[in-house]
Amino acid sequence: MRKYSCNITAMLERLDLKSGLRGSTPYLYELECLRGVAILMVFAFHAYGISLGTEMREHSILMSYIVSGNSGVTLFFVLSGFLLSLPWLNFLQGNTASVPNILNFYRSRFLRIIPLYYLAILVSVLATGKVAVGASAAVFSFIGFDIFPYSVVWWTLATEVQFYLLLPVLFMAWSHSRLTRAVLLLAFCVWAYSYITLVLFNGLPPESMKYFYTKSLFGRFPAFLIGILAAALYLKLKSQAGLDKHKNSLKYVSLVMSIGFIFVLGVVLQKSAIMGDAEAEKFWHIRHVYEALLWAALMLTLILGKPIGSIVLTNRAMAITGKISYSLYLVHVPILFYVIYPVKNSLGVSEYSASPYLYVYALLSLFASLVLAICTYKLIELPFLNLKHKLPVYQRGS
Repeated sequence: MRKYSCNITAMLERLDLKSGLRGSTPYLYELECLRGVAILMVFAFHAYGISLGTEMREHSILMSYIVSGNSGVTLFFVLSGFLLSLPWLNFLQGNTASVPNILNFYRSRFLRIIPLYYLAILVSVLATGKVAVGASAAVFSFIGFDIFPYSVVWWTLATEVQFYLLLPVLFMAWSHSRLTRAVLLLAFCVWAYSYITLVLFNGLPPESMKYFYTKSLFGRFPAFLIGILAAALYLKLKSQAGLDKHKNSLKYVSLVMSIGFIFVLGVVLQKSAIMGDAEAEKFWHIRHVYEALLWAALMLTLILGKPIGSIVLTNRAMAITGKISYSLYLVHVPILFYVIYPVKNSLGVSEYSASPYLYVYALLSLFASLVLAICTYKLIELPFLNLKHKLPVYQRGS
């Protein structure tokens, strides 16, 4: 076991955090670390739910980061909006004369998402025999818990792919002409009116439409949009001479701001935790917008302000966790389920929740998930990321 642990440690030490980046794509260390924060929150959320259930309880703000840890998904969406929009924003703001290569954008998304996702589908089909459901998942249809526990997190990939398909269209329309920009603004107003009317006044529609309104791009677009707006603000602010001039004092100001954002986010998550996820999703879906705004604010503060004490969130361990976050995201729920459920069912819920097993098996699941994620990253993700690295971000000769 000791020799095996040493091998894992050596693999992590050699891990290149910049692997898989395309051409001139900037590497933002803080965002890699926030990916680590996001996946650990999602892991904690599922570990809590599988171990203790989802009934409503009173929770502290700190505990709410676990009980409502599915906010990590919102953070993932904000990060996607931020990072994927940067090439287009650089072009629109005149930072480059080259137009982003749309075909390579789709190729890079294919190489990033498909190989490991299809392996996860194959494993789930072999384990359950649900071939038809697996085929539906392969084209990014929403299948919910239909291949439990493997498919619990797959809905987010369907939503991400919807965003990937839409993003180039948005920027092409915005940059093409006044007419297409006007059409785009009209479409945005229609969506915004529909979304605001639904989430603020009407509550959720019938169960059959629940995915479309709450988890598809329709319901989660605010997080992506906030990520895009944060990226635009970042490009504007990073070139400001005043930031370098006041760098030392900014570290202390940004520390206070970061603590404030984390506290307010905790208050939002606490309310969601007390309501319970199902009730919050039905009657307080707008909370995802609040979460996205606070995550974006914290993200910009970390990148631009470099606050004192930020090493708590931005360190190599968190960056490595962020690097393997996609693998960890796909493998952690089945591992949690198969490690925890047999013991929990054997002891009974009340005895299990009062015993040290509650923590021991959660930590064991985390260790097993990390080991498997490192292996799948090295063997599956990385080779395709290296292919992705060769794709130029911008049109050649533009």
